[in-house]
Amino acid sequence: MTDIGSSSTDPRVDPGETQPSALTWPTIVLCGSVICAEGYDMGVMGGVLLVLRRASSFSADPTTLGAISSAALIGMFVGSPLGGRLARHFGGKPVLIGAFTLFCSATLASAWVATLQALALWRAIAGLGMGAALPCAAALTTEYSPPRHASRNYAIMYSGYSIGMLSAALIAIPFVPSGNWHALFLIGGAPCLLLPVLITFLPESPAFLLARRAPSRGLQSSPAKEGLRPWHALQAGFSFSATLLIGLFLIYGLGTWLPTLLAMQGRGTGSSLRFLAMFSLASAFGGIVCGWLADRFGTRRVLFLSFLSGALATVFLRYPISPGLTLAAVCVAGYASVASSLVLTGYAASWFPPHSRAAAIGPILGIARLGAIGGPFIAGAILQMTSGNIARVVECFAALFALSACLCLFIPEPRQERTKRPS
Repeated sequence: MTDIGSSSTDPRVDPGETQPSALTWPTIVLCGSVICAEGYDMGVMGGVLLVLRRASSFSADPTTLGAISSAALIGMFVGSPLGGRLARHFGGKPVLIGAFTLFCSATLASAWVATLQALALWRAIAGLGMGAALPCAAALTTEYSPPRHASRNYAIMYSGYSIGMLSAALIAIPFVPSGNWHALFLIGGAPCLLLPVLITFLPESPAFLLARRAPSRGLQSSPAKEGLRPWHALQAGFSFSATLLIGLFLIYGLGTWLPTLLAMQGRGTGSSLRFLAMFSLASAFGGIVCGWLADRFGTRRVLFLSFLSGALATVFLRYPISPGLTLAAVCVAGYASVASSLVLTGYAASWFPPHSRAAAIGPILGIARLGAIGGPFIAGAILQMTSGNIARVVECFAALFALSACLCLFIPEPRQERTKRPS
């Protein structure tokens, strides 16, 4: 019987690493494709809200629109811990595929609704599916990544989110002026064509196969962090949850309302959507850069500086500055919110032992979804209560960037990093 802990018998495994290498990039690409669909789903709501806000047939105020945008996030709040628990019992691959099927089906159904209530319902079901898929994608990517490249690989995988957001902004440009928001959801359901590829090529979790004593195709998982102290685990869970909650508040709040806020400053619809596209593009490349910096200089230090840069950049959006400065501020805000949060999620996934990784990261992602739910809704409520005073909304975002930077300092170091330090 082949020893699962030995890599010398399998040419696909690099003996210099503690992780398999042959399936690393296929796993990153396939999981990244699922995350790309999430990014599109989030980004497209910015264009949908622009249409619904102007549609006389709906007569929706900002609070109602924020609630509709938050419906998918409520579903994700339920789906993330559920997906993590199911993956522990049935494996990450089947749970991810089933959840992604539910997401695509509900997104397609969103294109045919006639009322805002029906739209909110299908958005919640789509969020339930995507929420269940996320901890599976996080765990699989982490398990198939060498530890020394864990942050970089996770950032590359989750850059699919920014690519999806960018695609949504670009696709929305010709559809929003005509008011055709239905087509945006039809395009959002097209990733269902990816399902046969996932079924055929996505590998199963090595830790799950090991637990089932099944053939693992010569793969091995990271060594478990034996001796993990309960209070360190609790501190890590709280710190990751709180910081990521704020990070998702910023991502979904800015992603949903940025086009509207810029349009209220006097910029055209096309210009506002192009700024959203640059927000997404900066976060895509920024995620890879942030992951590389985290591997090289330490995750907590890089996250602190990244969130702090977001606070400074967001302050500039409070004023009607030149298009060039606005572009720079939007790009830094995209990097600081999306890139920092995705590296933070990868750090959380790698912090916990492989056999409980999906189950641990699921509740963290679920709690963090409260921020994603609150972002669009609270920003819309502030905008309505202040009679369209965008300065109050921007100040809220800036303060939360600063708070998340401080919370990063409370994240405990993983056991393997502490043991690397000389006595």
